[in-house]
Amino acid sequence: MKNSIRLQRLGFFRALSLFITILFCAASGYAQNEISISGKITDSNGLSLPGANVLVKGTKTTASTDFDGNFSIKAPSNGILVISFIGYQSKEITINNQKNITVKLVEEAAKLNEIVVVGYGTQKKGDLTSAVAHVTREDFVQAPVKDVGQLLQGKVAGLTVTSSSGNPDSGSSIFLRGTSSISNPTPPLILIDGIPGGLKDFAPEDIETIDILKDGSAAAIYGTRANNGVLLITTKKGSKKDMKPEISFQQTTSTQTIVKSPNFLTADEYRDAIKKGIIPAASDKGASTNWIDEITQGNISTTYDLSIRGGNNKTNYYGSVNYRAFEGIMMGSDNNSLYTNINVNHKMFDDKLQVTLGINNQDNVLNVNSVGSSFNGVIYRNALIANPTAPVLKPEGANYAGDYYENFAIFVNPVADLKNSLGERKTHRTRSNLGLIFKPIDGLTFNLSMGRVTSNTTRGYYENKFHSSNLLGGLNGYANKGSEEFIDQTLDFTTQYEKTFGGHHITGLVGYSYFETEYESSSQYAYNFATDYFTYNNMGAATNFGPTGKLTYLNGAPFATSYKNSYNLIGGFARLNYDYAGKYLLSGTIRREGSSKFIGSDNPWGTFWAVSGGWRLDREEFLKNVTWVNNLKIRAGYGITGAAPGGYYLGLSQLGLSGVNNSFYYNGNFVQTLSPFQNPNPGLTWEEKKETNIGLDFGLFNSRFTGTIDVYKRRTDGLLFNFPVPQPPNLVGTTFANAGVMDNKGIEVSLGYNVIQNANVTWNAQINGSYNENKFVSFSDDPRYKSANDYADFGSTGEPIQQSTHRLQVGQPVGNFYGFKVIDITDQGKWVYDDLNKDGKITNDDRQVLGNGIPKYNVAFNNTVKYKNLDFTVTMRGAFDYEILNFDRMFYEQNGNVERNRLKSALDPVFGKAVLTESEKYNSYYIENGNYWKIDNIVLGYTFKGNTFKFFDSFRIYGSTLNTFLFTKYKGLDPELSPEGVTPGNDYRDKYPTTRTYTLGISATF
Repeated sequence: MKNSIRLQRLGFFRALSLFITILFCAASGYAQNEISISGKITDSNGLSLPGANVLVKGTKTTASTDFDGNFSIKAPSNGILVISFIGYQSKEITINNQKNITVKLVEEAAKLNEIVVVGYGTQKKGDLTSAVAHVTREDFVQAPVKDVGQLLQGKVAGLTVTSSSGNPDSGSSIFLRGTSSISNPTPPLILIDGIPGGLKDFAPEDIETIDILKDGSAAAIYGTRANNGVLLITTKKGSKKDMKPEISFQQTTSTQTIVKSPNFLTADEYRDAIKKGIIPAASDKGASTNWIDEITQGNISTTYDLSIRGGNNKTNYYGSVNYRAFEGIMMGSDNNSLYTNINVNHKMFDDKLQVTLGINNQDNVLNVNSVGSSFNGVIYRNALIANPTAPVLKPEGANYAGDYYENFAIFVNPVADLKNSLGERKTHRTRSNLGLIFKPIDGLTFNLSMGRVTSNTTRGYYENKFHSSNLLGGLNGYANKGSEEFIDQTLDFTTQYEKTFGGHHITGLVGYSYFETEYESSSQYAYNFATDYFTYNNMGAATNFGPTGKLTYLNGAPFATSYKNSYNLIGGFARLNYDYAGKYLLSGTIRREGSSKFIGSDNPWGTFWAVSGGWRLDREEFLKNVTWVNNLKIRAGYGITGAAPGGYYLGLSQLGLSGVNNSFYYNGNFVQTLSPFQNPNPGLTWEEKKETNIGLDFGLFNSRFTGTIDVYKRRTDGLLFNFPVPQPPNLVGTTFANAGVMDNKGIEVSLGYNVIQNANVTWNAQINGSYNENKFVSFSDDPRYKSANDYADFGSTGEPIQQSTHRLQVGQPVGNFYGFKVIDITDQGKWVYDDLNKDGKITNDDRQVLGNGIPKYNVAFNNTVKYKNLDFTVTMRGAFDYEILNFDRMFYEQNGNVERNRLKSALDPVFGKAVLTESEKYNSYYIENGNYWKIDNIVLGYTFKGNTFKFFDSFRIYGSTLNTFLFTKYKGLDPELSPEGVTPGNDYRDKYPTTRTYTLGISATF
């Protein structure tokens, strides 16, 4: 493994050396006669503008005006100065040897002219009629994040981004505007430069902007993939203006600590419990071991990013190399990735044709300590419950195999399992896209975009004969090896015509879209090896293939498996945008789409449409003289989007091979049978979400105070669910069908304020918040698919409790915990439950709603302060009004198994009366208030500008922390959980601990 990582790093440094050579070959001299220039910046009324920015175009040389609006700067005698100030139009001034320049800026709500990416195009922010959020790289979370999604934490109202695992292989969970599906909860559609992808497809350093289509009217143009919103990610590109090649370098060094560990008994506390008679004396094994310390490691993680960009209006380019080496805090969870990225744009034929080519490669090497996964939760569990007085190594004279202490009747030695296993997963992913934009006449644009994504993964995992599973199973080694491959292909063709006449402006778009994906995988395993030398690289050396050499079975599973599926999606769409006098805005979209997932269905096609409008009140005569109002717009929209099921061929009747347990013995062999496992349903179709959104955008006092407010209501019809059906006539007892209905409604608020804006100090504050209310309306109005009850139970506590945790019930919100309510404890340490129906007995009829796992309120508060060259950023966020089921307390806050370790709180009297004597139970005692507030991302940086360093245009050094401070009454490790699905709020045991990250970083341009 170490050799593999060394080779990976060697490959990186070779690529880095080659890239640096290319950069310096590409970079050309850029020197002209410099002169000193002084001047003054004012508004249209002649009032000074302190803090205005003066930039020498094509360089990083900048200056700011003082309190009186004065500035001085050095620039080429024939250069260009770019003057900008918040709330005013930017202005370019040609120097022409002038040494004193006075500039007047014209007021403008500058943010309104920002270009926002929307479906199959762009719009000015001021022209939007839908709920769309726009986040630029200046506003991203500044830390070595695990994926692109984490850049958005706390940045967008209504968008919940959670990253509650410290595992370097884990990613972000993204949740927008409530739960909208039961059987197939999916994240928002992610498009990277128009091509479907994932949050780890690009290095975060390569991202320029992210636009979020939040409501149905914005997302409807993407049809069946947009039920949960759309993330449009734009990567960095070359410059469309003349500029010298700009080379940038970024490097970070980080370390992590566990934010909070479960408070289990130490060896001394364990021995105190023995003295008190709670634990038998024979349980003292004579050592003092912190098992969590034994399976964790000191860690240093690094990122390196080197990029070049440049060009002009004809040809521009961007290229980068990014290396990320993340050491996990848990042993055996290191993750290393190498990204290479290049993008080239070229115009030809009098700028009528533009060609875009992009290629991105990712190579990832991940250590694993279970089949395919970098983290084995069972190892972590065993470290928690292991006897703290037991030694790590086997005592002298012990007559069992291996070098490590074992007592399988009580716990498995987690260190032994880590040391007696090894594994690796390698992935190579390539994304390529080709774009052609043809503009034969003014206003007419043809756009062809083609993309292809290929990913190949190989993995291997090996346990030697001393691993606990092999010692318990009497096996001499176990190996597992597998591979995965997927190919996505995308083609989009659009024709757009734009025309202005009088006060009317019309933009029409029609298009065709094709998407195809193919996935295949294979896996094999073997056991009993003569030597551990080959690990998983010589499966044929195993002796488990039986006397005839034929494939046999272990525990009912085959030694080798393979799988393949594919589906495609075809759509046609159109959009019409209308603008009259810049005041009255109207937009309409429609998409007709079909999917091969609905083979066997009578309705493989769906139609999804939207309409929205906006009114720019600030441009009306009655507000013309209200000078403190810069922007005031009312928006309203309605849109329908869809969602396909996660499975394939669900409209058809399907047969499958029975398992080993259902085989029959014939002529000396066990023979598998074919049996039905799915009923046909020709009526199967899309889930449909119908959403109404009303919004208000405003900018006041020269856009110093800005805000957006959105109110929405969405209904999902035709929820897919497995409904019970009679047998016969049906072959199977359930049918997958559209029948359920679910509602979500809420409000989102985003406010921004420039608290201070002067020559030396700026302070920008932003607060955003959201409220969402969910209701499950019905299971079915179709007489063919009637549930016997108006509820269904979901979730599982796992062994040994084996009980559902949630109930989905008509008229109630998704995410309700359902179980027994504790009202007291007896003097003997037994639970006393609420007898809900007052019948004198505690039965399942006494279970009730115990809370809800989805936060109703999410709030974030972001602050950026700059003093001269010093910058300070703080991101804070929190979630409120929800509950969490604390699995750690439920399983480890009891004294049932006398030798296993337990939480210290297990020894505390419940309600101050008695220590619990019952075994593990699921009840209200373990459901806690989940409210929390995090001071999350703190950044302190200093930027050296101008000629501070000879070789740099700018140089910045900074320190940052992530997941810095947590304020909560929750007793578990971290109350930040993903609210997805129908079982939110379950804080499962066996999860990778949450970590706090400390980072030092530098960034330089030259």
